[in-house]
Amino acid sequence: PLWAYKTNDLIYGAPAESFDAAGNTSQLYVPSADGSLYALNPSGSLLWSYDSGDPIRSSPAVGKAAAGENRDVVYFGSANGKLYAINADDGSRRWSFDTTLYDDPILKDRNDLNSSPALGLTGVYIGSESGTLWYVPYDWCLKASDSRCETAPGTDFPASETASYYVT
Repeated sequence: PLWAYKTNDLIYGAPAESFDAAGNTSQLYVPSADGSLYALNPSGSLLWSYDSGDPIRSSPAVGKAAAGENRDVVYFGSANGKLYAINADDGSRRWSFDTTLYDDPILKDRNDLNSSPALGLTGVYIGSESGTLWYVPYDWCLKASDSRCETAPGTDFPASETASYYVT
């Protein structure tokens, strides 16, 4: 091996990569069951990480941002039922979309997005543990007023907190 990087839990998904203008790998994106997406440079050093708070088993997908923006966006699903769009250059949340069906007592607990997102011409497709295939237009959350959307650049959890989060 040329190098190794250790996450805090298992790695189920395959890494994705970004390329520079010359076609060389500029960043690697590694999902981990510890809930974080790690961005590494080609020599294996950490550039940034984003914590979704729940295991990430999907392989990330990398696409270009909207016209006029010169940046890549990394998409992945998390076990919290959210599809994330993360700015690849700095690891900040561009948006996240919550697919959890809270009004259904059975499906609200079967919301893991373990499948890998597929990038289409106009949006992102991702499958859920509930058996639902979701389609979210690119930058839907930046344009629409939708309670399932979050656009704050930080993670879903504060940097410091004392609390109990109940899970099933």
